[in-house]
Order: sequence, then C-alpha cells, then structure tokens
Amino acid sequence: MKIPKKYLSRHHLDAYSEMEFSNYLFDKGFQPFFPFKDKGVDIIAFKNNNFELYQLKARKWSRRHPWYYWFPIKRKDIKKLKSLKNKRTYFILCALQTNQKFHFFKVPLKIIEEYFKKTPKTRFFKINKVEDKKYEISPKRIKININRYLLDN
Repeated sequence: MKIPKKYLSRHHLDAYSEMEFSNYLFDKGFQPFFPFKDKGVDIIAFKNNNFELYQLKARKWSRRHPWYYWFPIKRKDIKKLKSLKNKRTYFILCALQTNQKFHFFKVPLKIIEEYFKKTPKTRFFKINKVEDKKYEISPKRIKININRYLLDN
C-alpha cells in the first residue's frame, strides 16, 4: 500500500505508524486500544489477561543522512513510562522504508535507559540500516544488538 504524501510529514507519520502498528498487533492476536489522553502511552495491547504499554516513535530516511533513523526520545518520556511500574513497557521505533512499509523495533524501556546512560548528551536514539532487515546502533561503541528487537512484518 502506498502512503499518501500527507503522512510523510513528521506529525502525520506518527499517527500513521500508530495505525499500522495497531494493525500489526491485531494480526498477532492482541487487542490494541488507544488511550483517550496521551500521557506517555500511545497504545495499550491486551492478550491472554496480560497487557503491554507502547510509546511509538516514527521516522523516515533523510536525504542528508540516508539509511540513518534519528528517533527523538526525551528523558521525561522515559521517566513517565518508568513511573508506570509495568515490566511490559516498550518503545516501538517505526522506521519507514523506501518501499513505504515500516520496520518495527520493540525495544524494552530498560534498553532505552541503558542507551541514554551511555550517551548522556544526546537526545536521539540513532539506528543505521546496514542492509535489508539488518541494522546497527550508532555510535558503534554501544553494544546493543538492535536486530534482536526487530519485529517480523
């Protein structure tokens, strides 16, 4: 499916990624719900009497830095999610591909915290696409295998 041009702006891309990820969850047997107010959680998903909380960040490739995805994550967002005290809290990093499909990374809150402890001055979680469905974290000195968190779409 081709994404309409209006969704390629940053704000609309976030809304579009939420819909695409909720469709993905539904296909996997979850019941996704959108909270009435955005208090740090974009989607709540239920399955087998368990629930998971998701905060989504969507980015597309940039012309200046092709194949780099810079996901802005604020420290206050991390604190909000941490205050919920749910072990099943995730950041979903949605990387829009040139074929206009998303690659979703389901990254636990703990991993995001670890990244920002090791890069205290940055405001972005940076992922570099090496080849199709193979990614690495930037800077390379941080030893996180981001491919472990890539969901099968």
